[in-house]
This record gives sequence, C-alpha cells and structure tokens, in this order.
Amino acid sequence: MSQRRKKGTPPTGGSPSTWSTISSHRLLGAVLVTGVLLRLWNIGWGLPYLYEEAIPLRFGMKLWPSLPPSVDFHFFVYPAFGYYLQLFAQYLHFCAGYISGPYESLAGFVSLFETDPSAFTLVARCTTILFDAGIIVMSYLVLDRYHNRTSALVAAVFICFNVLHVRQSHLVNVDTLLAFFSVATLYCLYRMQEEPTTRSYVMSGIAIGFAAASKYNGGILILALIAVHFLATRPIPEGFRPAGLFRLIAGGAAAAVVFLLFNPLIIPHFAEFLEKFRNTETHMEAGHLGLDPGASTIAYYVFESLPANLGLPIAIAAFLASGWLAAKRDRKY
Repeated sequence: MSQRRKKGTPPTGGSPSTWSTISSHRLLGAVLVTGVLLRLWNIGWGLPYLYEEAIPLRFGMKLWPSLPPSVDFHFFVYPAFGYYLQLFAQYLHFCAGYISGPYESLAGFVSLFETDPSAFTLVARCTTILFDAGIIVMSYLVLDRYHNRTSALVAAVFICFNVLHVRQSHLVNVDTLLAFFSVATLYCLYRMQEEPTTRSYVMSGIAIGFAAASKYNGGILILALIAVHFLATRPIPEGFRPAGLFRLIAGGAAAAVVFLLFNPLIIPHFAEFLEKFRNTETHMEAGHLGLDPGASTIAYYVFESLPANLGLPIAIAAFLASGWLAAKRDRKY
C-alpha cells in the first residue's frame, strides 16, 4: 500500500531541482498571463477613431498588391520590418475573416480600413502585445541561464507591471519590436561569450539585424557584438587572429543581410536615405521628445527618461546593480 506524500514535498521519483523548475515555470506562466491581461485592458482606446500615428499599420495596409501603389517606398523615417510585420498580421486577419464570412473580398477588406479601422487596429495592437510578452519571457531566459532563477522571476515581475511597457503595448509602434530584439540579442551575446562558435556569432548578428530593421538605433548593438567578441577570447589579442575575425565578420554580415532583406531600397537610394535620416535626426535634436535642445542625450535618459519610466527607486537600483556587476570583473557580466 503506497504511502501518502506529505504536502510541499516533490512527487515520488522527481528530484528537488526538477520540482523547483516546474514551480518556476508555473510562476513565470502566471506572470506572463497577468502581463498579457494588463496589456489587453483598455486596448480599444480611441476606437473607432485612430488617434495614434500607427505608422507601421498605415504603411502595412498600403502594401497590399491589389491596391494602387500609393505608398511612398522611400519613406525611410522608420525601417520597413514593422510594415511587413503588420502586413502579415493583417493577412492573417483577412484570411480568418474570409473563412468565417465577414470579409467577402480583398478590396472590401482594405477599403474598410478607411471607414472603420477598429478591427485592424486591435489586431495591430495585439501584435505589439505579443512582442511585449516576448520581452518578459526573453528577460527571464537571459537571467535564468546566466545569473539565477530568483533574479529571472523578479525581472519578469518588474517588466510585467512596468507602466512604460503597458503603455507602449497599447500602441502600434516600433519601440516594442526594438526592445524585444535587443533582449534577444543580449541572450545571443551571452551564448556567444559562452560558446564563441561561428553559429553563435551568426545568431547574434541575426538578432541585431532584426533590431536595426525594427528601428535604426538598434544598429548600435553591433558595438556590443564587437565588445563581446574580444571579451570571449582569452587572451584578448587572440580576437585579432584570422579565425576570430572571420567569426566576427560572419556576425556582422548576418546583421547586414537581415537588415537589407527588409530594407532593400536603401541601396539604390542611399543618398536619399541619408538625407531623410539626417532630417529625422535634426528633428529629434530640435526637441521632438519635449526636451531642451541644449541638453545632452545621456543626461536626458539618465536624469529624466529612466527615473520617469522605471520609478526613481528602481532606476537607482539599476545603476547600483550595473556598478556591482562591473566591480565583479567577470567577463560575463
């Protein structure tokens, strides 16, 4: 006759570590569900009127092949990955509606966007929520693998309830895409530091390429790829050897290929791209974000943006944690 298991003990045949893993995954699942529900709450704000810019959605709707070529393919203010993502999401939206009955034709489906964009906007905002939920999961994976499970769960909870994340999830934007692929890049770079193989370099490059294809400033992550390349070699001068440089070039090439795959028109119209890129840069420097044009970018983020969006206690904790990691002098950190 089997004995009754005491409450709180692992099931028979299971190790404590296995039981702990199951409990952690359940907690992560609870955090993830809570985060998604928070982001779904009031997702229909403003509808049926589309008050937000929603540029990825607007451009994505103009990419349907059956419509007149009314889209300016030389827009270049944002990279095009967000446009194609929204095009794909609306394609799934049309297929579901066509099969179930509400949409009888593609022309009628697209014309409906001009009269009542509610359904289109909800699909687009849910796409943003999907990637923001991905940030919670990817942050957990990074910390669980390369630090510890407790910090992974704490980070997931902080992101779940972060007001900036919740607010951005209610918008059809490119910032959430950039944040997701930035955290994915961090995960790949840790893998690269741990196992400096050509495959790990290429995977890091692909993640960086998607970050840059979401928003141009994601391209700065290529500097992190270079830094990790030299930190992963022992001693550091080994990074200049042909085999190491080949891996680094492979990673950079992967990033470039992914970026250009979604932005092929930049090459034949490079001069126009540079002009519009500089105009956008000037526009931002002139105070688009509501900051003093004379203030430095670093000062704005350190003293205004981060405390406002994280809260002053967590912002201070983040800076202290960064200093603590740097003081440990561990290449991983």
